[in-house]
Amino acid sequence: MSTQIEDRLTAALHARAELVQPEDLGHHIPPQPAPTPLWRRPAVVALVAAAAVVAVAVPVVLRSDHSGHQHPQPVDHAPTPTPTIKHRLTGDVDGDGKPDQIRVSGHTLTVTLAADPSHPLIKSDDKDLSGLAGLADVGTPGLGILTVENSAGKVGVNWGIVALRHGKLRTSVQEGNDSGTALASYPGLIFSWVTPAGVPMSGLLDPMQHGQRERAVKVTHYQARHGDLVGSSVGRWCWDVVTQRVPAPCPQGVTDAFDPGPHGSLPNLARTRGSDYGDSWVSGSTDLRIAKARPHVKSLFKQLYNVVGTIDGQQVSGPASYADPSLWQSFIDLGHGVRGLATNDESKSTWNLLAVTSSGLVPLAADDPGNGANGANYLHPGTMAAPLGGKLHRSDTWLGPDDQVFTRVENGDGAGHYRVYDWQVSDSSSTTLTPVDLGEVCMDDFQATYGTCS
Repeated sequence: MSTQIEDRLTAALHARAELVQPEDLGHHIPPQPAPTPLWRRPAVVALVAAAAVVAVAVPVVLRSDHSGHQHPQPVDHAPTPTPTIKHRLTGDVDGDGKPDQIRVSGHTLTVTLAADPSHPLIKSDDKDLSGLAGLADVGTPGLGILTVENSAGKVGVNWGIVALRHGKLRTSVQEGNDSGTALASYPGLIFSWVTPAGVPMSGLLDPMQHGQRERAVKVTHYQARHGDLVGSSVGRWCWDVVTQRVPAPCPQGVTDAFDPGPHGSLPNLARTRGSDYGDSWVSGSTDLRIAKARPHVKSLFKQLYNVVGTIDGQQVSGPASYADPSLWQSFIDLGHGVRGLATNDESKSTWNLLAVTSSGLVPLAADDPGNGANGANYLHPGTMAAPLGGKLHRSDTWLGPDDQVFTRVENGDGAGHYRVYDWQVSDSSSTTLTPVDLGEVCMDDFQATYGTCS
């Protein structure tokens, strides 16, 4: 599995930390959180192997995932289908039309071919192997073996692929798509299955809909290519987890999308801004760059750089940030008719905002109530964690479509529930930065929607 996929799976665990077995996820905000963005995961496997070669049925048990849950859900919540991991399967692995025996014992995979039962094939080099998910067409003469790997821990499992090639059991590869959906099983987040025609499928579920009967699913199907599986998106499907074994294309006019509530008086909070930042910005009467001369301090992380250039013909200069700062290539709206600049300093998990005034660039800083006692863990643009209700909660900052800088802080009411702040100057004097509290906001990153949670 690619690093990108595993990073996104890790991210999803954090997004669901308030919903699914906290003792398994181990989600705790550290005193100094790493400045690495996070997000991803789901559950159920209905596996039936390729009917054209041999009929193989893999039973699936639907059970509630509430067992041992620290936060019991209401009894009317829909169960999360989860797979029964198998240790024995029967299917045509070598393509001769005869059923072969597949078995996992410990971390060893053994395949006994019907054509040569006295010489079983053994593969024992996968320390994460824990079971079997099923059989599928992977482009080899016989069926490929979908294995279960517990490297992700007891919260969920990844799927591996083993195929018989040139008389030996060899590991194949699954390549994901832009959405990063992988063949895996993570309760409530990723759901994988195999169609009756032997096509592996994977669905990424909306964590905002945890426990609901009807779910929106981003679906990927995997096709065989030279013995490997390559995923491609097939779009948004719907899934009634009570009446359907697997997701299916949505009926006309139905999306099953989560409704975060109306926008109300909220500003435009869409998180769709691209990577419009860099070392310089030239547009019209604006010509700015980050002056990155050779560092003159021992540590690069203590080297302060400046943003310099001209705005409307006026020479300006102000502190950008440390290490390797980036400059947003647009003016930001700081309220009260004040324009500003923003630089992103990932080395210190902060955004630096500067007000554009008639006298030049004025650095703006948010008040630290702890005067440095909690490090970077206080409410400011770019913070990775901020206190709310006496506890630290995960936070992140973004630039909205209308050039406003927002920070959201998870409020502990479940995935997608945040306290959102709009960073503005307190008045037209442009000297004091203030977080304007927009209240509780439901933000569904899966659907790219937001609302007042009502």
